Amino acid sequence: MAPQTHLSKNLFRVSPPGIQPPCEPHRTIPSTGEEAAEPERSGLSPALPETSPESQSEYSTLMDQWLGRLTELKPETKGHSERVTVWMGHLARHVGLDTEQVQFVQWGARLHDIGNIAVPVYILEKEGPLTVEEWVLLRRHPALARRMMLTHGFPEPVTDIPYCHHEKWDGTGYPRGLKGKTIPWTARLFAVVDVYEALRAERSYRSRWPEQTVREYLQEEAGRHFDPAAVTAFLEVLEANRSSPASDTVSSFAD
Repeated sequence: MAPQTHLSKNLFRVSPPGIQPPCEPHRTIPSTGEEAAEPERSGLSPALPETSPESQSEYSTLMDQWLGRLTELKPETKGHSERVTVWMGHLARHVGLDTEQVQFVQWGARLHDIGNIAVPVYILEKEGPLTVEEWVLLRRHPALARRMMLTHGFPEPVTDIPYCHHEKWDGTGYPRGLKGKTIPWTARLFAVVDVYEALRAERSYRSRWPEQTVREYLQEEAGRHFDPAAVTAFLEVLEANRSSPASDTVSSFAD
């Protein structure tokens, strides 16, 4: 069993019941019949928007600026964002996404918490439980992230992870309470990566969890927090990384 402990200022707080803050509509990426039949090996979309080298450079510059601001507000997010981006690249390739899709998924992973730069600083820094009003403000950050990204011209598939990574398989997540396969596949994958990396990282308020304990926790939460197929796929990635350490330095996090 996973140890019962306070894990994070934001990620693992228990929210007051019944809070579903308003958020903007989201157009779900179209699914093909193959995606519905076998989502664990599906892509992002039948056709992704093309990005030119010029726009890729502009996106990279903007992401660096945004993440610099987020790091100022929450210094621990820098290493976290980098590590989940690497893990998500491995997982995306493992489930069969192509080069452009992997890039888009990694952009989404890198920016998954970027909406926090629009959340009042006192909420991000608060050590104790949040009030109902504070929870409403905090839980706007996925919608804020999506709005920021679309306003600055990011392709819509890139927003799926920032907008939907707090949704849960059983429908108890936020901001929209999506359930099961109504949650975008890439966000379901990323939810596993995000929690894994958060638990494996050392924090000022707790020690990192042992690798085996985290794996057991992911399996316990399959069918509740996580898509069982996403958990299976990520555990396969962890095993592959353990037997053949990855070139982009994630193996040290799976010891």
